[in-house]
Amino acid sequence: RISLGRSIRGNEQQSRGAILWRDILSLVNDPDKSKTSRLANLQQAGVGLAAGVHFHVGGHSGMVIYFAKSDKDTDVLTELPNQVYMIRMAEIIGGVVASTDARRAAAASKHQHTPTEDPTENLPENSPVPQPTRCGLRPIRTWLRKSLGGNSQIPPSMPLTQALLTLIGAFSSLTLVSVADRFIISSFERLEDVSLIIPPFGALVTLQYGLTAAPASQPRNIIFGQSVAGAIALAFTYIPNLYPWLRIALAPAVAISVTAKLGIIHPPAGAAAVVLASGNFDWIDYLLLLLLNVILLVPAIAINNISQKRQYPTYWGIPWSGSKSLFSQLKKNAK
Repeated sequence: RISLGRSIRGNEQQSRGAILWRDILSLVNDPDKSKTSRLANLQQAGVGLAAGVHFHVGGHSGMVIYFAKSDKDTDVLTELPNQVYMIRMAEIIGGVVASTDARRAAAASKHQHTPTEDPTENLPENSPVPQPTRCGLRPIRTWLRKSLGGNSQIPPSMPLTQALLTLIGAFSSLTLVSVADRFIISSFERLEDVSLIIPPFGALVTLQYGLTAAPASQPRNIIFGQSVAGAIALAFTYIPNLYPWLRIALAPAVAISVTAKLGIIHPPAGAAAVVLASGNFDWIDYLLLLLLNVILLVPAIAINNISQKRQYPTYWGIPWSGSKSLFSQLKKNAK
């Protein structure tokens, strides 16, 4: 009891609000999710609630999913002792997962020190030596099979009410972009080089209102993805004697790969990198782009959360991971 009490008190700040129980029925009816029979079967079996707990153990990251019956009180499920228990069990499961590589390495080391038998040792004299099977066409067959597509179901179409909400949200955000562009042009009419980079915002509102739960749509990817990609694209404009056609291709490619490595991939950031790499924009345009990306989070949050089937954002920085900060997570992704 004493150790449990200390554990609860020591983890009170970390555990409070860390676990969110979701209604499985809302996940089944979520227009942004592909229709799968697994969630529907769980809901029909009386399992109505689900919660995920992240773990980071030994360089391995994952999530443990917990289920509860529909009639369970979420206030009881989110009590501090229950949250501490779920987090501790997730860490134990994560430890088992992390030990997999160690077991495989030990098995491989044991196999390397085991003498292998020569397959031709017991063959009769003058018998033909078996030749290894040629597998040159296997990668090609695998590539062709994968190119034909998998067995995943086509995502369902969005209900009419959700499509109308998407229309309202996209119109509101793009109206704000258009007004901001007019304001910048009228306010900085003497500075002809100052302008607002509009095209990436079309992709941004598509993500925010059409794919609200996608990681690329979250504020973390929007802000950090645009910041990193735009800075890389502008940095390439300072490289002397670099052909424009090469810069426009190379700078966005580097920006996209870096953001993917850092876990902050954001498609509009790739589009902005193409525009910024053209050499017709400077750091003021870059800062205006970042500022408007931050401002557009306000209507996206206000409009998306009107619907009971939507939640935006699903997270701000990173999913709960103990005491690790956002920058420590970015550093880990970069390794």
